[in-house]
Amino acid sequence: MNWLSKFTSLILALGFAVGSLAQDDSSLVDDEVIQGLLTAPKIFRAATKKIEPCLVTIESFGGVSTVQGKIGGIRSQGEGNTTGVVISSDGYVVTSIFNFIRQPPKITVITNDGERRVAEVVGRDNTRNLCVLKIENVSGLSVPEFVSPDEVKVGQWVVSVGVGYGDSNPAVSAGIISAKDRIGGRAIQTDANVSPANYGGPLVDIEGRLVGICVPLEPGSQSPGAGVNWYDSGIGFAVPIGGSERLFERLKAGETLNPGYIGIRPVFEPDVQGAKVNEVIKDAPAEEAGIKQGDMILKIDQREVVDAVSMRQILNRYHAGDSITLTVKRGPPEEPADENQDDKDGEQEANESEADNESDENSGEDHSDDDQPGDDGSEGESVTEAVIEEIELVLAVRPDGFDTEDPTERLLEEMPDGDGEGEAPEIPDLPDLPGTPDGKKKKG
Repeated sequence: MNWLSKFTSLILALGFAVGSLAQDDSSLVDDEVIQGLLTAPKIFRAATKKIEPCLVTIESFGGVSTVQGKIGGIRSQGEGNTTGVVISSDGYVVTSIFNFIRQPPKITVITNDGERRVAEVVGRDNTRNLCVLKIENVSGLSVPEFVSPDEVKVGQWVVSVGVGYGDSNPAVSAGIISAKDRIGGRAIQTDANVSPANYGGPLVDIEGRLVGICVPLEPGSQSPGAGVNWYDSGIGFAVPIGGSERLFERLKAGETLNPGYIGIRPVFEPDVQGAKVNEVIKDAPAEEAGIKQGDMILKIDQREVVDAVSMRQILNRYHAGDSITLTVKRGPPEEPADENQDDKDGEQEANESEADNESDENSGEDHSDDDQPGDDGSEGESVTEAVIEEIELVLAVRPDGFDTEDPTERLLEEMPDGDGEGEAPEIPDLPDLPGTPDGKKKKG
């Protein structure tokens, strides 16, 4: 019996034990239950052992002083060793931007073989608090197996792993997937411990496959320090990695990815399919593409938009500079209401009817069988009916100081306020180092 089968037996055994507890306390000492309880830690250790060759310890030296204080009284933000995960054998590593909040000018990485090498930040994704490092002069690194987000199920077991405090053995915490599509659709939620000890480290399934990267995140904020307040709360987040090949190619190429800005404010309408445009921001991509107030956005790149919240989650998949296609339903222009219009219409219809009768009597003609406008589809079809259009646009970078309920930023008023005023701190270009440190840790 392999270890995965043993884990299944564990779950079944625990279920039988709980069910029989009320009937016979002696069942708790059943050999199968005891074996199952002993097997669980082995499974978690096996998953950790499989991912461990793909982990690196990241060291940073120097940098600015932090201004947000200690994390739970432990240490300053971005201080000390942190964790990264190898994503390609030629030395690219993914980790959390949080680990570089101090903007260190020098970075080294200790790989699984114990060697210390110089590294630099080459790309950042400010929407997911991720960045990619490149380790110099290395090849043949171990790369984990990635789990497709479609395979991730709520309730499945996962393990968070990190080497954030520089221990020789990684810290391990087991839990379950609590929810998917959190933080605007960007993250997985777990009750496995996610803390400064494993920010940038892996969240793996019980087979040791990479589910996501542990990061601090908070609704409504793009700050790299946002989300630390969830530390030790039983609520942690990880960014899914499987299926993100195109994203990582952009980061490897040196891009900095920022949230995409479309420039509309939607309004929530119950029992209506789509997101209704309440306002179009001047000079925004939406205005330049011809989006108008009152338009109903039905799809984004063929993904169904259920409502304004759904639109926000879909847009969070994209970055500034990405091209998207909106499927828009556009209705007829609304005429301004006139309180006296009904009376006027009634009088006009009566006058027209009387005039028609007099005309018919004088001419002796019968117009009862005359075609009515629109009978043959040639008239009346047009301006009064809604039309469906596909509109292409390119997402822009959010302008500074834009106070918004735009779905790419803060659509829901009930979301907790973040500290995301302004841009995330920039990580400077890292200078080439003459050599690696001598193995002794330096104080930053």
